[in-house]
Amino acid sequence: MEDFPTEMRPEDVGARLRAVRELSGLSSRDVARAAGLTKREIALVERGRRRLSTDELRALAGALNVDAEVLTAEGLGAADRETTDAERIDAVIGHDPDRWDAMPASPAELPKALPVDLPDPERRQDFSTRKRVEDSWTDLRAEMEGVIHQCVRVSTIGSGDDALALLDSLESEIHQLKIKRTFQRAVARHERTVAEARSQGSTLNRSRARSR
Repeated sequence: MEDFPTEMRPEDVGARLRAVRELSGLSSRDVARAAGLTKREIALVERGRRRLSTDELRALAGALNVDAEVLTAEGLGAADRETTDAERIDAVIGHDPDRWDAMPASPAELPKALPVDLPDPERRQDFSTRKRVEDSWTDLRAEMEGVIHQCVRVSTIGSGDDALALLDSLESEIHQLKIKRTFQRAVARHERTVAEARSQGSTLNRSRARSR
């Protein structure tokens, strides 16, 4: 991004900066320190009373760990990026079994992915722990690719499909998955990571309770 987009109003940039900062769970002081600005300057920018230079915009984007285009809205008008059915399912369902009822009849009906990566509000606290849990789930999810693909096929059975053949294929995929050592290791790693995260969370909650 060579130049600051002159058509962007300072109040629009400020509103986007505040939204992304709050989604990231960062204070204005944290962002100011990382970007080399003062807390007062950040407050003025967020209220639309101060225009950012190109260098300041880049510094703020770096402090928030997003592309500068996210703050100027340049990236938001782009075409939807291509995603696999698995990625789109994960975006809606995640790894919460209680949310499978939200799965539509076809992955094509799932919401399209944003063309830019915005901070996830669920990662406001303890990013490193959440990242480890997410990574362990990603590995486990990759091992389940065949089963999930077959589940999607079964859930979208058409008039020309052989339902019994699809169910047989699904059962075969499940059986093969259950005996794979890589799947078993991925399950064990994910369970261990979640257990450690729960333990850390309990310790943190007790510490917070004592400090109140």
